[in-house]
Amino acid sequence: MTDSFTNGEFAEAYTLFRRVIELKPTFFTAHMDLAMTCDGLGRREEARAARDRVLELLPNYLLQNPDDSRARMVSCGRARGDKQKDEAQREGAKALEDQP
Repeated sequence: MTDSFTNGEFAEAYTLFRRVIELKPTFFTAHMDLAMTCDGLGRREEARAARDRVLELLPNYLLQNPDDSRARMVSCGRARGDKQKDEAQREGAKALEDQP
């Protein structure tokens, strides 16, 4: 899957990431990958929707996987983008604590 994306084969990657989401709709990473793929295809609205879905999934995911530093960094970026400085600093600190 990521080979298709890495090689610029966005149409193939799109199909594969959609299939992953179909099989596991709460797998936030697949939605992130889909968003980047949609960007590569020029599908800006679909990319935005995929990113919005990541943000919907993250809180519950982090409750179940509190030590996932990658998810914490995504959450940190979201909070920073939302201008929630305190939350961004908490998430970033937790991610660094978990995975220095």
